[in-house]
Amino acid sequence: MTVPADAAPEAIDKEIRFAVVLYGGVSLAIYMNGIAQELLNMVRATSENPRPQNGTADVYASVADYLDRHSGERFTHRFVVDIISGTSAGGINGVCLAKGLAKGLDNLEVLERIWLDHGNIDTLLNDKQSDLNRYPSEFPRTSILNSQRMFAKLLEAFRTMGRQAAKTVTARPHVSSLDLFVTATDLRGLQLPILLSDSVAMEKKHKHVFGFSFRQKGPNTEPVDDFADEYDPMLAFASRCTSSFPTAFEPVRINDILDFLKRTDKPAYQTFSTHLARWKQRFFPGYDQPRDGIAVEEREFADGGYLDNHPFGHAIEAIHARKANCPLERKLFYIDPVPEPDEKDMPQQPPEEITFLKNTTLATFSLPGYETIREEINRLKQRNAWLDNVRDILGEVDRENIKRLKEIIGRDIAKYSPEPETEPGSEKDSGIRMFSVIQQAPELAERFWIALAESAREQSGNAGNITFSTDYQERDLDDMIELFGEGYSSYHYTRRSVLTQQLTGMLAESAEIDSRSLQYERLAELLRIWRNEHYAPLAGEGTRNTENIFFRNYDLGFRLRRLDFLRRKTERSIAEHDAGHLFFGIYTTNPDREVPAWSDNLHHALLRLHDDITGALDALYAMRAALLERHQAHPLSPRSTVLHDITDRPVSALTAEEHEKLNGLMDELHHLIRDGFSPVTGSEEISRTMYATFDRLARDYPEISGRLRYVYRFGYDLHDSTTFQLLAGGDYGEGTKVGIHRISPADARNLWDERSRTDKHGRPLSKLAGTSLGAFGAFLEREWRRNDIMWGRLDAAERIIGALLPEEEHHHKRQQFIDEAQNAILKETLASWITELENSGLGSRKDREQHSRLTTIRSQLDTPDWKTAFCEIYDVHREFEPESSLKRLGRSSGILSSMVERLDEGEGISGRAAGYLKKLNTVLLGLLDFSTPKTFRGVLAGYWIQLLLLTALVVMGGGYLMNTFNLSGTPVLFTGFALLVIDLAVWFIRQNLQKKVHRIPGRPITRIALKILTGTGSALLVLALAVLAHTIYGHAGSFFSAYLADLQGVWDSVLATLKKIVSLASTVSGTQNGTTP
Repeated sequence: MTVPADAAPEAIDKEIRFAVVLYGGVSLAIYMNGIAQELLNMVRATSENPRPQNGTADVYASVADYLDRHSGERFTHRFVVDIISGTSAGGINGVCLAKGLAKGLDNLEVLERIWLDHGNIDTLLNDKQSDLNRYPSEFPRTSILNSQRMFAKLLEAFRTMGRQAAKTVTARPHVSSLDLFVTATDLRGLQLPILLSDSVAMEKKHKHVFGFSFRQKGPNTEPVDDFADEYDPMLAFASRCTSSFPTAFEPVRINDILDFLKRTDKPAYQTFSTHLARWKQRFFPGYDQPRDGIAVEEREFADGGYLDNHPFGHAIEAIHARKANCPLERKLFYIDPVPEPDEKDMPQQPPEEITFLKNTTLATFSLPGYETIREEINRLKQRNAWLDNVRDILGEVDRENIKRLKEIIGRDIAKYSPEPETEPGSEKDSGIRMFSVIQQAPELAERFWIALAESAREQSGNAGNITFSTDYQERDLDDMIELFGEGYSSYHYTRRSVLTQQLTGMLAESAEIDSRSLQYERLAELLRIWRNEHYAPLAGEGTRNTENIFFRNYDLGFRLRRLDFLRRKTERSIAEHDAGHLFFGIYTTNPDREVPAWSDNLHHALLRLHDDITGALDALYAMRAALLERHQAHPLSPRSTVLHDITDRPVSALTAEEHEKLNGLMDELHHLIRDGFSPVTGSEEISRTMYATFDRLARDYPEISGRLRYVYRFGYDLHDSTTFQLLAGGDYGEGTKVGIHRISPADARNLWDERSRTDKHGRPLSKLAGTSLGAFGAFLEREWRRNDIMWGRLDAAERIIGALLPEEEHHHKRQQFIDEAQNAILKETLASWITELENSGLGSRKDREQHSRLTTIRSQLDTPDWKTAFCEIYDVHREFEPESSLKRLGRSSGILSSMVERLDEGEGISGRAAGYLKKLNTVLLGLLDFSTPKTFRGVLAGYWIQLLLLTALVVMGGGYLMNTFNLSGTPVLFTGFALLVIDLAVWFIRQNLQKKVHRIPGRPITRIALKILTGTGSALLVLALAVLAHTIYGHAGSFFSAYLADLQGVWDSVLATLKKIVSLASTVSGTQNGTTP
């Protein structure tokens, strides 16, 4: 009987998995946005969505096709980003990339438009031009840039991404599993205990990380989607926290966001409020009972780059936690927009003396902020070296194991007598009694393997002359040592210890007991006592079962290792077209005669075998995740809440009843593992599936099926006993080495090599504009933002393809794919850029020059010399516009002045420093304001109080001079003095009114009405001032009564004018309606 071709996949999926680490970088976030776009294009090229037909995604799909052909069509390559870790500007791009992957989006155009249109310093600055009516901020100001606007734009971007996904009904997520880590800094710090040998030490934890996850729904898993639309406010909050660059944006509290949403976005406020309790548990573990009594809603979270600007640790831990269910390669990309230059390439200067001032500066500022990545990179390199050693050792161990297995089989093969299963599908021997045999003729041994497979399938008749001894699960430690050798003892105790630790973790997760707490230590002790009361290494020790039963009931790790062993053997057979790997070195005669020749039928049979093995692996991984992770409700909850009471006291103080409660929990855990729970399949059902798989294979290939069944039921114990200790001390994870790659302007040299490009002063010429002004540069000019996004895409495409095809044998194809991808990016970018410039009217010299450059380059993109043309022609305007720059500086200084006003002078050194800073700020602000260009209208509108003050002083000076020359200057002097008094009064009232208005929360219309009222009041004061001047000039003798009379006259005139206006309006209205007023 043959296996139909359509019953199995055509090839095995081989995944190239990427973990991505994104640094902080202020406006260099715009460069990283281009990189994020290309990472999305790479993943969607091979996802389950329809294949892209153009752009770089089509190029990446061609790379996958090339790798498929290179493997002999044995593998179908998929490119996956499954781990993202970002901080600050990188955190924002990480969130958007993750949401795009989870939603199955075609592009990240939404975020690109946000950066282009709103990453503009003119609208970011925290004054009226940032639309304070929609995005109100506190007064005096708390940051240079409008933080509320930032949050609102991020929330808007995430919502738009959700709407885009909803429009594409057929779109599927680009990934099945994804973890995102966004770092932040808790400025107050969460104090946590450190358990010492005889006491407890306290320490604050300031580093915080928001962990978001996505898991696609599977046969054994419920979906986990932290990127669903309801999570948009939380995603925006995490993005706002991680990017709270000091001074630019103020730290943020949950209550700040709730207040803002309550005033401006009721649906988002409702969502945030509804889910807040669950989100606090999910994203703020450990904050439920802070020792300082400050609730998490009131805690200030700031930029993650304060303490963790290179967030490798979270990505590396996630890599270690990942498991393999297919052939794979693992790579790590870290994105460094400003890599440190090699000092050998820089001009050598004589060393400067490190003075006491320099030493203090280094100790206080420079060195503490210099964050290295050497330790993280070395950790990965050490792990890679360890994996190489493990493979070498496993190779030797496999050879020794084969010898040992042959001895066992040679000693045990005697005769075979099948009998029905006593417990169908159980972890027993499926009707096969394990061996007690003597060596027979090779022909009999060969018949043994066939009989072993066919007996399980047919379950009838006597298939051979072989009998079996008792099941190994009924044996004790002495029996296992006799069977497998003296080395089994240490394996047994190591496995027992590791399993007990895993069970402690399962119970702790079910009751949400912190692994760093004293309760956790007590729980671990309690589990050890429970194990020793119920299981024993040797048989005959009272009523206790042997510890082999303990392993059978609870050990998920063994089951996973066993299936993974079979998976890797099957993959190697398929990759090399050699079924001999599934004989496990156990031949009875000549391997060339025993191993079946490779054929399409065998190929499809092994593909189906691989599919069933990975399905069983996925089911067991799903069970372990459900028992050890907190993504969903734990299957032991709420029964496990009794563990809080049990672990609140020392183990010695527990009652018999409390011990019995633990027994009940452990019995329930055993049943969950054996029988499963919705939607997770139990271990017994998984075993039944595997035996059915072996039965199906036995129809055509009984010699392979027999060996698989033998290894599955018995032989793997020997392999595990000789390898488990080797792996138990390390993070084996996926079992593959990690390739480490950097994406930066310095590494991508196909179109622009920064080492050889210099400016007119001979300095290296950077591709990026965002590196200027302390990495704020890209916020200044739209042209610079366009440039940096383009280079982000160009550099990413070059580095991605280089990582996918790193070997020298792919050199020519690699260069071809890089050129194709970069050409496609330039065509897309220049088309939209040129259209944008043309729509702007090309009103400035800069626009006309850039338009000319871009159109010339575009005309060359379909020619063989397009790269040369681009390199010779392309650049951006790198000079600052003096007038606009000074205006921005003036606005910034005004905001900074407001921020300084907020400082509390108080007492002590810090208070005095704040006072001096205020005075210095006033002087510097005045000088800067004086140097800033202004229009005449702007001067009158913004400085009328100052002009009035100057007028008062001039008038007083004139009066004084007139008196000096006996010209009756007293009225003039009196007028100037009166102007000065009134001016100061107006200034005082205005300042207080402004502060009151800025502090009043409410809808935009309310704030507008208050500003109108303030303006009206100011106008009336000016009017009163004008009347005062007239009164002083005309009635200096009887000043008070004359002033009142003049005010009354003005008021009467205003009322008369208003009456005329009302009467005229009434007349017009009556005429239009055809009535007589």
